[in-house]
Amino acid sequence: LDSLIHTIRSNMGKRHLKGANKSDEKRRRKEFAENWKKVRGDGKPIDQDQQSIPNTEQIHHRGDGWNNSNPQNDRFEAFYKCQGFIAVSDDPNSDNSDWDKFIQFLRLPLPACFRICPDFAFAQSLRDQLLNLSLQATELQEKGREIDAVEKLKWVPNGSAYKLGTDRRSIRKLECLQNLHKWMKQHTDNGNITRQEAVSMVPPLALDVQPHHFCLDMCAAPGSKTSQLLEIVNRSLQYGDDQRQGLVVANDSDTDRAYMLVHQCRRINSPLLIVTTHKGQLFPSLLSTEGTDQQARSASHFLFDRVLCDVPCSGDGTLRKNPAIWSKWNTSSSMTLHPLQLIIAQRGLQLLKEDGLMVYSTCSMSPYEDEAVVAELLRSSGGSLELVDARQFLPLFTARSGLASWHVLDDFLAARQQQKAKERQKRDAKMQQKRQQYAAEHGAESDAEEPSEPQDPAEKEEPSPQASSSSSEP
Repeated sequence: LDSLIHTIRSNMGKRHLKGANKSDEKRRRKEFAENWKKVRGDGKPIDQDQQSIPNTEQIHHRGDGWNNSNPQNDRFEAFYKCQGFIAVSDDPNSDNSDWDKFIQFLRLPLPACFRICPDFAFAQSLRDQLLNLSLQATELQEKGREIDAVEKLKWVPNGSAYKLGTDRRSIRKLECLQNLHKWMKQHTDNGNITRQEAVSMVPPLALDVQPHHFCLDMCAAPGSKTSQLLEIVNRSLQYGDDQRQGLVVANDSDTDRAYMLVHQCRRINSPLLIVTTHKGQLFPSLLSTEGTDQQARSASHFLFDRVLCDVPCSGDGTLRKNPAIWSKWNTSSSMTLHPLQLIIAQRGLQLLKEDGLMVYSTCSMSPYEDEAVVAELLRSSGGSLELVDARQFLPLFTARSGLASWHVLDDFLAARQQQKAKERQKRDAKMQQKRQQYAAEHGAESDAEEPSEPQDPAEKEEPSPQASSSSSEP
């Protein structure tokens, strides 16, 4: 393991700081940490006057907008209706209950979830404490809304994952949940529990990691999936000298996000973790340390048993926690990211052992970023890859097969028409302002006269029947 770490460090080279010196870098990291706290919602607002202004951006930023608004994007709904991964009928008399439920849940707050470390000595005691706190919370109501009890995620092994009855922002603000919030904060800092969304728990479970595996997380930050892998691999520390210990290499191209990754995994306190900062598509090849012949070791590359490829994406699957995506959504972002996602996944396959497993995952629902990438990987592999049904590793997880075909739609024309409509509205408003100014300067006798600028045909008065019969001029 020591020689492998030395090899990785030598291949990575020295990391250059973005600042001019260490003090600049330290100051930059501190500013980034403060901004990150505010994004999470636990930082104090800089301007106290702005706190009292309930504009839409602040409401969405706090997570309260779901109760006061009904986010909608016609292009988003039309796009996913057309793709057909949820059956939708054009017949008004038909039952579209699946689609209606899908849209309804996208407009609800995302429940907070967390995992209890299964190797913690007092894990059962934590479960009992959680049950008591959740029962206390259900007896209270806040603004007429009853807080649901904590629900165990049955599809997660060992019964170590739970879903709360409310979102993460409400836990901090509602008085009836203060005890639960303090309990979660205390055990999160101690490393006994890990806050992680339910959907984020799926890829590491589908990877079927064993303690002796060498794992690579290509886009690891902020580190919730990496910590899930590390909890499994860390069990190999109990192995004897005749058994191989596992290893997790966590990589991310952003240095600032890598700091969050280190902070997330530091609670596990495992020596089997290596954090690197490199572009995933250019992750370097590592030399193998196995064998006795020096020349043979230099000629062979080190490969991983498991590769997790959670690539950058448009993120339209995170609508429940990022409501701003509703207004900004378009198809161009998915098309733009497709080449980057493909080349990162191809590099992950080059670092994978024969008979190894790679999980490709995104936070997007678009087939351009999901099925299209997987289909191209299979097509370009020449038969060396096999598509594995991950439901065998998650027997209690409800899932359906992916799309075998999809429609390539471009909303450029719709966006262009929308932009023209906005420009037309601006011209009409400017023209109306000029008319009012002209009338104010020339008095009431000039009301019938036209201003020097051409008048909008849509706003011209329709001529009387007598005038239209005697003249063909408009």
